[in-house]
Amino acid sequence: MGERKIIKESTGNKSEASVYLEPDKILNVLKHRREELQFIYDILEKKALNEPAGGLRISRRGNSYQYYFIENEQDTCGKYISKKHMKQICALAQKAYNNKLRKELHREIYLIDAMMNKYNPTAIEEIFDKCIPGRQALIDPVFMPDEIFAREWLGEEYQHMPIAEEMSSFATKQGEKVRSKTEMIIADKLYDQGVLYKYEYPLKLKNGIEVHPDFLCLNMTTRKEVVWEHFGMVDNYEYATNMIRKINGYLHSGYVWGDTFIASFEGSRIPVDMKVIDKMIQDYLK
Repeated sequence: MGERKIIKESTGNKSEASVYLEPDKILNVLKHRREELQFIYDILEKKALNEPAGGLRISRRGNSYQYYFIENEQDTCGKYISKKHMKQICALAQKAYNNKLRKELHREIYLIDAMMNKYNPTAIEEIFDKCIPGRQALIDPVFMPDEIFAREWLGEEYQHMPIAEEMSSFATKQGEKVRSKTEMIIADKLYDQGVLYKYEYPLKLKNGIEVHPDFLCLNMTTRKEVVWEHFGMVDNYEYATNMIRKINGYLHSGYVWGDTFIASFEGSRIPVDMKVIDKMIQDYLK
């Protein structure tokens, strides 16, 4: 599922429609990229301490190559190295590659640092935030403040699947009734950690089938909707069969495991692991 651009109908003196920017991700991408580059650079710096002296010249002869040891920059021809010494040849080739790689890694790290020092990911939002309320009321900003986004997301009315009176139900801290104790625990953990969710919100899959996932959650950092299904009877054959069919339905509809779709599991002999639930919330919804 691609991230949605939010278009909101407007009234009054404002434009007829407002298109909102998605949350900025550049800084996080740059930080991750820099960490990767620095990690490799540090490894190469350590390897450089044990690299062999000299360099390698390679000359093509027909369908094969000949190798020559270059002692210094003034040595343009070099001394022939027999292929019996392939370990030395490979070490010299790797040294030359590593030297070029280190220079490029250093260059990219420098550019990323310069970008991160000058880049302000909140600058666009601050233009609106710094306006007085009287001016804000007259403006359609290109970035919807979190509190407005959250209020509109939660404010959408919908009907979840009814729970029959004769069935057991559990009340959550948010005030709705859910079908199992584990669902109540998950809902309360979401509530306690400030994760917005909708219980059994109706979604239509690509095959036209309507589903009601246990939780449709909102990651406010990315403003991405994440489906969370809890499967509570995985050791029941019929239940497990339907579970697989349901998961495949989500994946075939464009939901991505670990991104826009997550799931938790338990069985009659294996209760849900609450540490796993807490980790899922931190990893996917914060």
